[in-house]
Amino acid sequence: MTVAPQAATTGGVRLATGCLAANIPADVLFLDEVARRWCAACGQGTGGLSSGTILVPSKRTAMGLQQAFLRVLKGQCALLPAIIPLGMLDREPALAAMLDHDLPPAVTEEQRLAVLSSLIMASRSFHMTAEQAGEPPSLERVWPLARSLAELMDEAEREGVDLRKALPKAVEGDLAAHWQQTLSFLGIITEAWPAWLAEGGLGKVPMMNPVARRMVLLEAQAACWQANPPAEPLWAVGFTDATTGLVKLLAAIMAAPQGLVVMQGVDDELPPPLWKSLAPTHPQATLRKLLGKLGLRRGDLETWRPPAPAQQGAQKRPEGARRALWRHVMTPEQGLDAWRQSQPSELLQAGLEGLETLSAPTTQQEARAIALALRDAVQVEGRHAALITPDRDLAGRVTAELKRFGVRPRNSSGEPLLETPGAVFLRLVARTWESDFAPVTLLALLKHPFTALGFRRAEARALARQLERAVLRGPAPDGLKGIAQALGQRHNQKQERHRAGAMTAEAFGEELLQNKRLQAYVSALTAAFQPLLTLPALPGPVSVLGALARVADAMARLPEDQLDAPPAQSAQASERRLLWVGEDGQRLSDVLAQHMEAFEGAVGLPPLVVGGLEPFLVTMLAPVSVTGQRGYQEPGVVECPRIEILGLLEASTLSFDTVVLGGLNEGVWPPAAESGPWLSRPMRARAGLPLPEERIGTAARYFINAVLGNSQPRLEGRAGKVILARAARHGGTPCRPARWWARLEAFMNGQSHRLQAPAVHVGAQGDTPFQIPLVPAATALAWESRLDVPRNSPGPVKPPAPCPPVALRPRQLSVTEIDTLNCDPYAIYARHILKLRALPPLAQDADQADYGTLVHAALDNAFRAAPDGAPSASLLRHHFMEELARGAFRPSLRLWWKPRLLRIADWVAEQEAARLARLQPGHDPAHVWTELTGQWETTLPAGRFVLKGRADRIDVMVGVDRVPHCWIYDYKTGTPPSGAAVKAGWASQTVLEAAMVEAGAYQLGEVATPLVEGIVYWHLRGTTKDPGAIKIIAGSQPGLWGENGSGPKKTDELKQLVDGALDKVRTLMALYERPGFAYRSQPYSNHVPRYTDYALLARVPEWRSGSGLGGKVWK
Repeated sequence: MTVAPQAATTGGVRLATGCLAANIPADVLFLDEVARRWCAACGQGTGGLSSGTILVPSKRTAMGLQQAFLRVLKGQCALLPAIIPLGMLDREPALAAMLDHDLPPAVTEEQRLAVLSSLIMASRSFHMTAEQAGEPPSLERVWPLARSLAELMDEAEREGVDLRKALPKAVEGDLAAHWQQTLSFLGIITEAWPAWLAEGGLGKVPMMNPVARRMVLLEAQAACWQANPPAEPLWAVGFTDATTGLVKLLAAIMAAPQGLVVMQGVDDELPPPLWKSLAPTHPQATLRKLLGKLGLRRGDLETWRPPAPAQQGAQKRPEGARRALWRHVMTPEQGLDAWRQSQPSELLQAGLEGLETLSAPTTQQEARAIALALRDAVQVEGRHAALITPDRDLAGRVTAELKRFGVRPRNSSGEPLLETPGAVFLRLVARTWESDFAPVTLLALLKHPFTALGFRRAEARALARQLERAVLRGPAPDGLKGIAQALGQRHNQKQERHRAGAMTAEAFGEELLQNKRLQAYVSALTAAFQPLLTLPALPGPVSVLGALARVADAMARLPEDQLDAPPAQSAQASERRLLWVGEDGQRLSDVLAQHMEAFEGAVGLPPLVVGGLEPFLVTMLAPVSVTGQRGYQEPGVVECPRIEILGLLEASTLSFDTVVLGGLNEGVWPPAAESGPWLSRPMRARAGLPLPEERIGTAARYFINAVLGNSQPRLEGRAGKVILARAARHGGTPCRPARWWARLEAFMNGQSHRLQAPAVHVGAQGDTPFQIPLVPAATALAWESRLDVPRNSPGPVKPPAPCPPVALRPRQLSVTEIDTLNCDPYAIYARHILKLRALPPLAQDADQADYGTLVHAALDNAFRAAPDGAPSASLLRHHFMEELARGAFRPSLRLWWKPRLLRIADWVAEQEAARLARLQPGHDPAHVWTELTGQWETTLPAGRFVLKGRADRIDVMVGVDRVPHCWIYDYKTGTPPSGAAVKAGWASQTVLEAAMVEAGAYQLGEVATPLVEGIVYWHLRGTTKDPGAIKIIAGSQPGLWGENGSGPKKTDELKQLVDGALDKVRTLMALYERPGFAYRSQPYSNHVPRYTDYALLARVPEWRSGSGLGGKVWK
């Protein structure tokens, strides 16, 4: 469509040449030149500046134009013209009166998505697709589909395309049958949705799509200006879109007596053949399209350039050097032969001046380097810097990195509402409810800064930490009831300890007070979640969102005496209710209210079931941005007005002293050329919709404007710095540089120059070599590599070797801790001297240790219950299943363990039957002692030392000679130690237990101190092939007697192991009574503990690779 402006009288501020439009080259400070031309055209002095109107694309451009007037007027006071952003045109009082107020109101975005979702649910094709995919329809799945349909309608309305007429043409011909199904589904927006708009929904008031209404308003404004042209100057500056309504408005402005359209960056030096053959991806393609729709040619534009600055000698630069360079770089494919021509070194040098590249290995390093570059740019007073990027993720990373300098940039696109503290709080509430109060999500909610539950926030956080240590560490409780029950069980355990004398009255009193506070805290938590806990089985979205808001409000509730206190009267700023405070809190409240109102008018929406609320919140809040002051401010961070983060549209007409173009990777800037989910590329062409490649051309134009628009000096006569930034990898995935980056690199290679390469000298055939100019790498990238690196050269840390006072060293150890003292003395230091205990993990799953504990407990109970010390298979099975039922294990784990435990029970019964069969006549049956505790004492130079042991099983038998003999058993559900490790002293538990038995350390009833005849391991796997195995480390088989019933003969190997074992313990402990003898961490690299809680505390991974130590302990 071409809209030619009507003839208009030349006069007033109309250009002397009578032109209807002007062009400012891309390398000229656009807004400064507009302000300078307006001041020159609108009268002498400052009195006449305010007469007239300037229409601009965005609010940020309006603000930039105001600042440009201040620079041009050099700070003089003046009344400026009306500067109106296009989106505020209908809100301007002087212009709104001319518009038709009978226009139907626009449907809200929330109501549109809600109704579209209900229409999708009513679609038969949608249900067929959902059934084929095996996914039940849910709101979080339907909502994105509704949004994509709304985007298709908006795009068509901007282009003036009637989808009802265009879509049948798009699908006709030889297209596949599934496109016919798509066309049937799109009947939602061509038939059902227009009918709903005409009926007006529940209010019976006709409505319009937002974009359609905006286009009608633009056309109405254009008609008003054509019928009643304003007598005052009317300029439109910086517009590049060729949408139908905007084209008509610009045509009306050009038709006004003093109307003028000022364009930016039209390349009037591009050869005509190349201009005519521009691809949609070229930066000039969108400008050519706009000129064509306006009925203009490049020659119709008057070019505005500022007066050339006075330059002398070596400072003189070729005018438009950077523009000329980038014209070569961006040459269309038909003109690439020009790349073969060598360009003058002066042109390259001038064109590359102020241009730097920043190619970081990762996205995070890119963000950190950009933050450093921005922070460095504003070191000088009056300098301004900006990051221009379409990548919101990169913008968020840079914002986070700037916080380390105490700086928060101005962000024109705002902050994603989804990432604000209030939205995170709502999502945590939803996730906690949906996870049935799983410890990880529950603690994330309880430790959020907004959570108070009627307490002061500091007290609430302290109670959350106490609750974590009391009941949330270890196996996960079963919901809120499980948490309350766990608190009661914990109190009962403490009470039993107090009655047994293991807890002082003072400590028990403190425990009672803490338990009372925790119970009140859990009660408040339960009461707060009642709106969600009492929802029906299939609740509607209105009920769920309403309950969510009430729960969040209750979670954030402060003590009653602070609810109404104004901020100045509250004890601290942190004691104010923060959930709905500030621009972000108000916006969050509005979004929830608007969606709830929209859902009330939609029929047939799917329910919001458990598991779908948090994903729906993400879908609902993701597109929303918020600007302005946060309700919750991070301490030590202030907004810096001289650092900005801008989107592509906002930055297209602005200039800065330093600008960083971030995210220059294919798929980011430029975006991917995707045709969308509903129409293929040929179908879009048939329907009259723009091709996806036009988005690349628009992104290219923004790129060129940013590169060239910052090439001129703003204040000091110094050219602006432009940094091109990208990351080589994103999330581990390699990234391709943007096509413009690749073009610049290829062009420079053709000119004997490489990006980011050292300077080279090029000469041929005796010519004087000259230095080809470089595109230097941004200094910030080198800074980033040294940002968190220590000043001194880092080196491996030394293993810790603490030497605590002898008086603090432990005077009591268990037999298993002797092995730990051999392999990892530092673990004994951390446990007994520092008194450190590892906290159980959150939501701890049952592991091999729990399995071993279950097996030990079941065998202990079974042997104690057996009348003859040899339990039957049925008795063993009973006790194994009883212990399995008693434990708090997952149902799936119970099913996995049950057959293994039954196989172990049967194997143990077989072994006991075989042991009884080996018993000879006249011998007393073995007395079986299980889980027996004993202790051995000795005197060392520093005082008394106690060695404690707990034997899994000791069998004591008396032969006809009435001499007692015994065997030491140890149960292993994991891999038992090797015989070599036991004999070498690295696994001395059973050897020490045997020595303690012979030393009388175990109370074995009335039996005299027995002789140890064997050390036996039972390896209890529970597998089908091998449920159990016997491993005899030393000595004889249990119950096997010598000739004449005289009892087994102690082997030399066993005698060598047992005799003198306690003397070795005495020698070892005497070493640690030396003041200078250190508790080293894992001193033997070939003998390290299999499990330890203190490896990270000792920083083992940092120094282990260089230790190279080895050896033995007992010699």
